[in-house]
Amino acid sequence: MKHYEVEITEEAEAFLEGLKESSRKKFVKVFSKVEMGIISKNDFKKLSGTDGLWEFRVQDNNT
Repeated sequence: MKHYEVEITEEAEAFLEGLKESSRKKFVKVFSKVEMGIISKNDFKKLSGTDGLWEFRVQDNNT
């Protein structure tokens, strides 16, 4: 299984810090899954017109 490296920009880190704890935990879980090579199309998608930039998606009713 291929492993990936998740890099978080300063802007993304600021965004994550502004979320409620339950939402942050969901993002961390998705990041960990991707780093281990566990890929779910429900968790993220490749952004069109970019060179390898992906958008992580987390649903949380408490955001």
